[in-house]
Amino acid sequence: ELADDLEKHSNHTTVGVLKEIIMKNPPQRKKNKGSDKHEKSSKSKTDDESDSEDGSATRRSQTSSQARNEEKQKREEEEQRNKEEEQKKQMEKKRKDEKKKKKEEEKKKQDAEEERINEEAKKKKDKGEKKVKVQNEKQKKQEKKKEEEVTNNRNEEQNEKTKPDEDQKDKNDPNEDATRLYTAMKGLGTDEATVIDIIPHRSNSQRQKIKKSYQKLYQKDLMKELKSETSGDFQEVIQALMM
Repeated sequence: ELADDLEKHSNHTTVGVLKEIIMKNPPQRKKNKGSDKHEKSSKSKTDDESDSEDGSATRRSQTSSQARNEEKQKREEEEQRNKEEEQKKQMEKKRKDEKKKKKEEEKKKQDAEEERINEEAKKKKDKGEKKVKVQNEKQKKQEKKKEEEVTNNRNEEQNEKTKPDEDQKDKNDPNEDATRLYTAMKGLGTDEATVIDIIPHRSNSQRQKIKKSYQKLYQKDLMKELKSETSGDFQEVIQALMM
């Protein structure tokens, strides 16, 4: 106000200088002691309150900063736990995959081994069956051959019994055969073995000669003698051969 008042009454340069000085350093009013004490007390109180507020603000700021740090630390710890948990899960998954893969490989090996064993068993079985088949065929051939031999031997024996041996034709003497038959039928009973040994093993012509020799030597009919000394089927066979 003083500066404005001076500027109104004069335009002198000094006035402008004074105005500038006054504006930079305004004059202070005089205060009484009570007012100074009150002002100092108020100022002190204000300063205390300000300090208190500053302290509270500082504490709040520190508390807030600490809370943020703790929250940040918790988040970091949580992230670390999550990361570790994820790593554990990945490791567990990897371990399970490796275990599964190992089992699959073992199963493949086992299947391959079983297939190999089955193949070998099949080959052995086929080989054994083939061997058995060959043996059976060989045995059948042997049995067939044996049967043929038995049949041939039986036929040969039958032929020997029913057909006189060509080498024996000239050796068989009708008189000797007649004498043997007479001796076989003489007395009680008949020596059938001798009868069988002679009559079936002679030809029809030889048997007719034996009949004549028997009649000539013993004056008896050989047919009647054989009939009286034999019986049953044996009699019928002998009579049929002597006809």
